Amino acid sequence: MGERIPGWLAWAAVTASMYLGLIYAPPEKVMGDSQRIMYFHVAAAWNGFLAFGVVLVAAILYLARGGRRWSRLVYASAE
Repeated sequence: MGERIPGWLAWAAVTASMYLGLIYAPPEKVMGDSQRIMYFHVAAAWNGFLAFGVVLVAAILYLARGGRRWSRLVYASAE
């Protein structure tokens, strides 16, 4: 049960941020409602870059040291 709490907290945080960014935030003066999509896409891009960075570092450590730990981290981050 304890390992499910971070998943539910992440789900609640994502749901709250989607609501705040896409519904609650007022439209921008020049771009209007189309600017709201930036709240989602910029965060998604940064998370993608972070995951690719983790894959790079973990893959290098796997090739240098071996071990299932690094292999699992590469697989989880790439997924």
